[in-house]
Amino acid sequence: MVQGNAGTGDGTGGPLPRLALAATEPAVSVCAAVAARAGAGLVDAPSVHAKPVAAVSAALDAAFAALPQPLRGTAPLYVLCDDYSVLAARRLAARCTDPGRRLRPSDSVAAETSELVRPWLTESGRAGRCWLLAATPARTALRLAAPESRQATVVCEFVLVPGDGPHAPGLVAVTAVWGADEAVQAADTAVRGADGAARGADGALVSPPEDSGPPPSALLTALLEEGTAARV
Repeated sequence: MVQGNAGTGDGTGGPLPRLALAATEPAVSVCAAVAARAGAGLVDAPSVHAKPVAAVSAALDAAFAALPQPLRGTAPLYVLCDDYSVLAARRLAARCTDPGRRLRPSDSVAAETSELVRPWLTESGRAGRCWLLAATPARTALRLAAPESRQATVVCEFVLVPGDGPHAPGLVAVTAVWGADEAVQAADTAVRGADGAARGADGALVSPPEDSGPPPSALLTALLEEGTAARV
């Protein structure tokens, strides 16, 4: 259980966030490294998915499910998507200049970072605002989100993990949620038997490297350094 309050880096005090994690299969080991640093701050065990959009939806599901019911539909959502926006633009440019490939309408749609969160927003039917933040450092995003001034706030980051395909990297959705109902979380964790560990496609536990260094998530790094995340 995470206890206590700490500053958010701008001199104000605020409640500690909980974290929800989900990843695509190529990014499982990185997800495990982030989970190891988050420790008891996880709202549920990280989940693994075939596609980035499914991983993002799962992380947001877990984060908003940890909020009390009255706040789930109105809590603002901030999405750190700079790296993914650059990737999407490069992917579209490569397809536009590929003489052996016909450009499809879906290619231009796929270049929109909003397509990673739109399915979840549509399915959830929430009325709260959502901001996609490109070229915005994690610390700046935390100041924009100002979680200490609201009952509930959710900040999600897309962490890209290099792989064999330059335009199809792995992805970890790191989502911090402030205002989570800890009583609800405790009951939910007991039912699910969440162990806080990342699992591969075959269900086997995936351990992070023994010396994994700083967490690969800029959001988690900012939270840990500024004292607003779960202590490990």
